[in-house]
Amino acid sequence: GGGVPAWLKPARALHNLGLMFENIAEWDGARDSYNAAVEADPTDGDALFSLGVLYGKAGQPAAAEHAYQAAVKAQPEHASAWYNLGVVQRDAGKSADAEQSYRTATKLNPSHKDATNGLATLLWSKGQTEESERMFMQALSHHPDDATLHNNLGGLYAKLGRLQEAESYYRTALQLDPEHEYANANLGALLKAKGSRQRSSKDGEL
Repeated sequence: GGGVPAWLKPARALHNLGLMFENIAEWDGARDSYNAAVEADPTDGDALFSLGVLYGKAGQPAAAEHAYQAAVKAQPEHASAWYNLGVVQRDAGKSADAEQSYRTATKLNPSHKDATNGLATLLWSKGQTEESERMFMQALSHHPDDATLHNNLGGLYAKLGRLQEAESYYRTALQLDPEHEYANANLGALLKAKGSRQRSSKDGEL
């Protein structure tokens, strides 16, 4: 039937009010509005997600994690809530939990750039380089113009000693974003290492 329009329902209205408070940096008003939205509808995953973001900004990671946990329980298909939960877990040193959250986010939304990049980076740090490479490639298939993804995959190849591929990805990153700080530094370091290696191999021939 017709019923009340979604934006007029108490939980939605309170959530929108919270977003307005957040936009003008009224953090207490935002928090109270989000909490009231959740009280009005405990299954409102979006309000719980916004609450998590707010706690994250306020430097309260434990409260943020709790809000994201509640968000994914209320709305299990909320990919961004799973991703943000993964970030909080990673920062808290809960590597296995973070990996699980990132994996869930990428399954729900295979084109979620941050979740795929986060998972690839986490796998790399655990030495799972083949799957890390696959995840970077997956992210690039959806976001071919993202300089950071090119830089990160270049970093993985450099670590694996695949220097030609690393150089190629760094150069692509810089074509896309000439000011990219990490790609500039990484390419510089790579070329310097390559130069000193060439010099030492020439010395060896004498």
